[in-house]
Amino acid sequence: MIKAILALGALAVAATVVTFGFMTFRRGSRPARAKARRS
Repeated sequence: MIKAILALGALAVAATVVTFGFMTFRRGSRPARAKARRS
């Protein structure tokens, strides 16, 4: 049971990190607000 909880937690953290990393890589390491202000 403990191993299952740890596995789910690790998967959740990994998914969050991958999602934020992908979004940051797509936006060019700058928030969408900065781009909106420029354009």
